[in-house]
Amino acid sequence: PPYLGSFVCCLAAAFLSDRLGNRGLVVVGFSTIGLIGYLMLACVHDANADGVRYAGIWLATCGVFPSLAINITWLLNNQGGDSKRGAGMAILAIFGQCSSFVSSSLFPATDAPNYTRGCAAGAGLTGLVVVLGAVLHCKLRLENARRNRLYGRVSREHAIDVTEAGDNDPNFRYIT
Repeated sequence: PPYLGSFVCCLAAAFLSDRLGNRGLVVVGFSTIGLIGYLMLACVHDANADGVRYAGIWLATCGVFPSLAINITWLLNNQGGDSKRGAGMAILAIFGQCSSFVSSSLFPATDAPNYTRGCAAGAGLTGLVVVLGAVLHCKLRLENARRNRLYGRVSREHAIDVTEAGDNDPNFRYIT
């Protein structure tokens, strides 16, 4: 059930980020939900608190998976040109697959049944996503404002050809 819930949240995040034209705040919002879930899992060890821990699983999955999905689209939206987009996706995939190596050491069988170390690491990394997402959102907003001052505003309907200049094109604006 939590994975079905996270699927619905992924759809909601995609709709919301597209409707708002804003990826950063959606990433920050859903990552905050995931952070709360991981903190619940890392901190609650009472044998009678299964409901609280199950709620933590719901919050972690419904927060982290949508955040990951929107992060991928955010990366693709902000890369000017196919080569840059392809290289960005390759780098993201390489680092993303490293989690398989790390998770086996963060969730050892000796930490069962609470897996505090792994949940605490999940909370820390998800918290890092919250901070980095907020910083990147602000930085991209500032860069768009700088470009608007230098080159003037560009309408959202304006088609931009990034073949030649990529994201250095004067009409290119970042999705925040």
